[in-house]
Amino acid sequence: MIMKYDIVVIGGGAGGFTACLEAKRLYPDKSVLMIRRDEHTLIPCAIPYIAGALGGDLNKNILPDSPLKDSGVEILIDEVVKIDRESKTVETKNGKVIGYDKLILALGSTSIIPKPLQTDLENVFIMNKSYNYVKKLIEAIKESDKIVVVGGGVAGVEFTDDMIRLGKNISIVEILPNILLLNFDEEIASIAADKLKEAGVKLYTNTSVTGYIGEGGRVKGVKLSNGTVLDADMVLITIGVKPNSGLAAEAGLKIAENGAIEVDEYMRTSDPNIYAIGDCALKRDIFTGSPAPYLLASVAAYEARIAVENLYGVKSVKPFKGIIPVLLTTIRGLCFGAAGLIESTAKRYGIEYVKETHETVDIHPGTLTTPNKITMKMLFSSKNYRLLGVQAVGGKSISELINLLAFAISRGVNIYDLHMLPYGTQPYLTASPIAYPVPNIASKILKRIFSSN
Repeated sequence: MIMKYDIVVIGGGAGGFTACLEAKRLYPDKSVLMIRRDEHTLIPCAIPYIAGALGGDLNKNILPDSPLKDSGVEILIDEVVKIDRESKTVETKNGKVIGYDKLILALGSTSIIPKPLQTDLENVFIMNKSYNYVKKLIEAIKESDKIVVVGGGVAGVEFTDDMIRLGKNISIVEILPNILLLNFDEEIASIAADKLKEAGVKLYTNTSVTGYIGEGGRVKGVKLSNGTVLDADMVLITIGVKPNSGLAAEAGLKIAENGAIEVDEYMRTSDPNIYAIGDCALKRDIFTGSPAPYLLASVAAYEARIAVENLYGVKSVKPFKGIIPVLLTTIRGLCFGAAGLIESTAKRYGIEYVKETHETVDIHPGTLTTPNKITMKMLFSSKNYRLLGVQAVGGKSISELINLLAFAISRGVNIYDLHMLPYGTQPYLTASPIAYPVPNIASKILKRIFSSN
């Protein structure tokens, strides 16, 4: 017997969850079904903090089903193994056949594991968000002393920051000259690196892993390209992920060169009744239109809203043109944020820019209580002075400022707009009105513009 639903969502992560909620909110009379493999869905952004900050309790990091069920979404714990576009049905591993009017694919991603990192040794872990896999990972972290993290990107650094709480002996192996260089420029990344070094973390940069040493079926060491051998009770590989698009490819949907599902500005695939969102869907940079690896939970939720809004006819006044990467993280109590382009990506795309930095503190006066130093860097187009990117490090106050500036980037705000930015200040909450970083950066660049005229 075929069960029929108006909207079927495959996947229960940030994208799938948001899509279901939005679907019932915008189309309350439509029937909505979520199909996901795991009984419990972990909150993806907080997985690095389970072992230390959450005391190893995975149940403190569960996406609750109650908002879905309370809104009328039905949930099926199963795995979709086939999409039949002609009959508009999906088949599951347990033999169910489910009809749909609109289908949303939120299939997520899979860890990238280069050949030198592949092994059958125990205690070598990858980035996997399933409940049972993460449970084993957390148990291994607790039991291990010497831990090697392969990959100095955001995920690897966040796991490291959390494991420091547990007193672990941690080494990070990064192939680039510094950690976090895919997200921040060198001067910002160096602040994070120094913080980790101060906490006893050993950083091996410009270095890759060439193999492992095992004993009794378990990892005991990691071989590096510089000849160093690191002792290891556990290895965590966090070097990146690739889109899960196999199910879509088997259904005959168009797949991009980078393996992601092709979508248009409304998240429609090559089949107008099937949409793709989140890590499995193709991302394009807003400035160049080029494919971009912006695989973030916040992006998945954003794309879910675009897809659902336009399920039954195009309703967006302004179509979605591309992704602005927005990243927030915290390292040893400092907050790091970035939105838009950094220098390395601007250079790679051939975009000419001007840059400026401003430093201040996040309270005023600085003697009021213990201040956090704020360092903010902005990039502007050298042709029309449009805001291209911003990076900042400081206290928690920078996080929402980065989000605000991401919106400014999306709306084409320029240096003259930011020079006249309206803002409020308060001694305990912000930098002083005189030293507020955004208009000060704008003013410094305007000085150059005026001097050249």
